This record gives sequence, structure tokens and C-alpha cells, in this order.
Amino acid sequence: MKKILFNPFEKYSETRLFIFGMVTAVLSTYLSYMFNARFDGVIDMHIVKNNTLKQAITDNIINIASLFVTFYAIGFFINKKTRPIDILNTVLVARSIYCIMPLTGIASSTLKKVAEKAANLDPVQPEAINFTTSEIVIVLIVSIYGIALLTWFIALLYNGFKTATNLKTILHKVLFATAIILAEILSILFITALN
Repeated sequence: MKKILFNPFEKYSETRLFIFGMVTAVLSTYLSYMFNARFDGVIDMHIVKNNTLKQAITDNIINIASLFVTFYAIGFFINKKTRPIDILNTVLVARSIYCIMPLTGIASSTLKKVAEKAANLDPVQPEAINFTTSEIVIVLIVSIYGIALLTWFIALLYNGFKTATNLKTILHKVLFATAIILAEILSILFITALN
């Protein structure tokens, strides 16, 4: 079970991984539209007032393309035998986590209230802020949920990239981290430019 959740790349064929990745890409796009969740960067998600289907599709395409381009370029630098399909499957399968991330939109009204209270915090009397127990619990649950999903996303990316490139050295691991940062910057630049 652990291998299926964190490293399906060694267990399943490239065709099955690709089909699974494409299905979840479509599903995550639809759910981000339904729950007003914008994936406005490869590792970013924000709940917005109104997300259009066109915007959800554009965000997802840009994020997938940004990850693919940076990971393939760095993967090819590490190992000239790196195949585009293996990198694409890595990106698609890792981003399958984003199918369940928009569900935080269910708690958006509570999160908005907490954000408004925090924004109106008096620096002279910070103890005057009144968070209810339910608000604290919801923020805590959403935070843990988000961190767990981000960790799972990074683990899938790492395991897929390792399988695709035969990643071994410390330098390769640094390049992996660099690829994530570059993909994030690239996706934000394109998404911002198209808004």
C-alpha cells in the first residue's frame, strides 16, 4: 500500500500512470472550479470568491507545463536517457493530490472570518482577539491537511523523478529542489501574465 501511495512509478506501466494522471488532472480542474480553489502556482492553492472554469483549466495547464519543462530539462541534464513520458507521468501523478486539496473550500467561510479577525488585530492589545474554539480547530485541521498533502505531493515528485532520471547524488537532489523552485516561479509568471 505504501508503494502505491508514494511510489507507484515502479509498480504500474507508463500507460496506466498516464491515464490515471490525465483523469485526475481533469477531476482536479473541475473540483477547483466547483470549490473556487485557484492553483495559482505549482505548489499554491488559494480559495477565491469566484473561479471560472476557463481559469481553472488555464491554471492547471500552466502548472503541469511548468513542472514538465523544468523537470525534463533538469532530468535530461542529469541523465540524457530521461524520457519525456516518464517526466510527464511523474508530474501528472504527483498533481493527482490536487484532486482532494480543493475540499478545503468547504471551510472557506470560517477561514475568511479568521483572516479578517487577524487583519484587524490590535498590536497594542493582541490578547483582545477572539477566536472561537471551532475556528481554531478548523484552522488547525486545514493547516495539517495542507501540509500533509504538500508533503505527499513532494514525495511523489521525488520518487517519480528519481525513477525517471536514476537520481543518486547530493547534486541531483539539489537540482530536484531547484526544479521545483523554477517551476513555481515559471507558473506564477505565466498565470500572473494571463490575468
